[in-house]
Amino acid sequence: AQTPYVRSLAQGGIHSLLSVPLRYGDRIFGGLNFGSLRPQTYTPSHLALAQKIADHVSEAIATAGDAPASREMNEALEHYLSLLLATFNSTAEGILAVDQAGKITTFNQKLLSLWKIPEPAAAAMDRESFREFLMEQAREGEDSPAWDRLFSSPPESSAAGTLELKDGRIIDCHSQPQKIGHDIVGRVFCFRDITGLKRAEEALRKSEEEARRLAAENAAMAEIGRIIGSTLKIEEVYERFAEEVKKVLPFDKISVNRPDPKTRTVTVAYEMGLPVPGRNAGDVFPLEGSLTGAGIRSGHGQILTLEDADQFSSSLPGILPIFRKAIRSILMVPLQAEGRAIAVLFIMSTRPDAYDQNDLRLGQRVGSQIAGAIANAQLFRERQEAQEALRKSEEEARELARQNAILAEIGRVVGSTLSPEDVLEKFGAQAEKLIPFDRMVISRVLPGGDRITNQYVKGDPAPGRGQGDCFPLAGTFAEEVIRGRRGKILEVEDEREILAQYPPLGPEIQAGLKCALGVPLFSGDEVIGTIQFRSRKARAYRPTDLDLAQNIANQISGAIKNAQLYQELQQTLEALKESELRNRGLVEAAGISGLGIVIFSGEKRDDVVCLFANEEAQRITGYSEEELRKIPFSRIIHAPHRQAASDRYWKLVGGLQERILYELALRHKDGHKVRIEISAINTVFKGEKTMIGFFRDISDRRRAEEAIRRSEALLRSVMDALPVGVTIADREGKILSANPARREIMGRGDLERVEQAALLKARCPLSGKELTPDEWPLCRAARRGETTINRILQWEDPGGG
Repeated sequence: AQTPYVRSLAQGGIHSLLSVPLRYGDRIFGGLNFGSLRPQTYTPSHLALAQKIADHVSEAIATAGDAPASREMNEALEHYLSLLLATFNSTAEGILAVDQAGKITTFNQKLLSLWKIPEPAAAAMDRESFREFLMEQAREGEDSPAWDRLFSSPPESSAAGTLELKDGRIIDCHSQPQKIGHDIVGRVFCFRDITGLKRAEEALRKSEEEARRLAAENAAMAEIGRIIGSTLKIEEVYERFAEEVKKVLPFDKISVNRPDPKTRTVTVAYEMGLPVPGRNAGDVFPLEGSLTGAGIRSGHGQILTLEDADQFSSSLPGILPIFRKAIRSILMVPLQAEGRAIAVLFIMSTRPDAYDQNDLRLGQRVGSQIAGAIANAQLFRERQEAQEALRKSEEEARELARQNAILAEIGRVVGSTLSPEDVLEKFGAQAEKLIPFDRMVISRVLPGGDRITNQYVKGDPAPGRGQGDCFPLAGTFAEEVIRGRRGKILEVEDEREILAQYPPLGPEIQAGLKCALGVPLFSGDEVIGTIQFRSRKARAYRPTDLDLAQNIANQISGAIKNAQLYQELQQTLEALKESELRNRGLVEAAGISGLGIVIFSGEKRDDVVCLFANEEAQRITGYSEEELRKIPFSRIIHAPHRQAASDRYWKLVGGLQERILYELALRHKDGHKVRIEISAINTVFKGEKTMIGFFRDISDRRRAEEAIRRSEALLRSVMDALPVGVTIADREGKILSANPARREIMGRGDLERVEQAALLKARCPLSGKELTPDEWPLCRAARRGETTINRILQWEDPGGG
């Protein structure tokens, strides 16, 4: 509780009290008190100084004893007053005292140094002139009435104020009545330079504001990081990202623009806020002349203030759309990933000078966060696209392998017999596996070139267009394919229009034709017919089907030509039935080959010449029959094969073999190599030992077989490179193939049937149940045609693998 003395001091305006005892020995006989109008004036150093003063005063009074009027007492008091004066002048405050009339009664040295007043000038002043002197030093705009109250307050009241000077200092002032006992005898003014304190307070305030701002920024950045890390789908990130950015960087519009250097365009990947025509999400605009392009070129963040259109209309016309929408401030941050700009972040405001360098720094922090997300999203998309491309590549490789296998089978069928009927029937069954159809027609151009015949028909019937029917070529779909020498797809959308173009299609359109595909049949450079596929389904065929159909046609064209050659052979046999060629050997050889026919004779190795060559033999070799008669036949055999061919000829003519069948290479008249398959027998022609040979050009077939081998090798390399295990089994459960990844994952490569997978003792990780052989995914797929996706299994190899 306060004592009456302390309460009286407080009532008099004293806010700080320093009190020390007066001691002599162990006896306290009084006290020394100091008072201040300012709160918290005294420090521990003041306390120590006051105690020293009190000790001197105590000693002087004790020495004087009971004679207060003695000389020693006077000296002690003088010493005491001197100490008080020293204390008065050493205080950190400037002190001024005036009497009731306003006359200055005393002041300390601190007042003179604080206000830079010469002591004589200060002594000559009164309260009013001192106030005017202070106001002359005050910064313009200071509150003069407040200072008037400081100097003109009622005698019994206290007053306080702060004055900012022209030189930048801030002076704090307190005034209170000066009392002796209960009587007011004047007024005391205390002045203190608080410039450092105010600056410290301002710095602290700014520091606290900066700390709060940084805390808000860091919280926003942390949330942005959390949002970005929550998903690889950038579309799900943008919206929440923009909401967090707006908490620390207010905007009227935000956008992320992605440049495409290849197309020289910019795509708005994301935008939020003020709609701008041509600058909304998904919009594409030229890179040249755009602010995005400028940001990419500069490579660093910028703050732009848009004052008028003239400042950028010529250099950056791409800014005009946003300028017209009242955007006046732009914060632009290029988004970098792996040393290159992948996008540009724009934060825009309709307020001029809305952003400063702190905002730019924050924008760059935000940009570095979202840049990583955009780069990761792009990598994620590229990986998905690569996986999808790999999947398609694998599917295409498998489909190509399947097609090549069927084409190989077609080639085998074509080369297996001379009978056109047998060849075409087997061919139709294989062709249907490659190109679905409701009707397939193989047409052959008849001699004269103005009529065609349906050599083979499979599928839906059509009146007047059955197998064996002949009709004019003019006006048919086949005519356009033959004349154009390339495949064509026909869509029957408007029946009247199609019938006007191809009148002979009437019966097939009536039978339900909606789509047709036709390709030419070539023999050498000559078009000998067409193969056409018909479907009742609209848009049944695609351009890729044209290429496949042409490959099929290249295979079967040999069989069609063989039919002509077979007829030619029959005619030749009929013409030669009076000669030695009418024997079983010719018929058997014709049954084996039936293509080019030649007769050789000669008694010496270099004298073997051709006595007869049909038209096909002349076409294959490039020589006329007359030319073949004049040159040794060994000259048209490819050099590496000459010796083997010669050996076989002499064995045959010498009777060591009755017939031969082998392959060799001829050298065409124009120099290129032709691979043939030849069958030959020995006979007598015009009294001479001769060899009759039947051969055909198998170059196309060999190229097809090589393509099949390359496709199979490609498929095998793809399977071997796959990081996932692949096992191929037939429907009987026999394992046909497995890639290295499967053998490594399963720990063994000796499985021959799908049931043997039970040796691995697979279990379901969740239930722990062991799978039976029938429950293995491969067994279910092979036996029941069931598909299993993303099933997780764990197993152990009983053999310790």
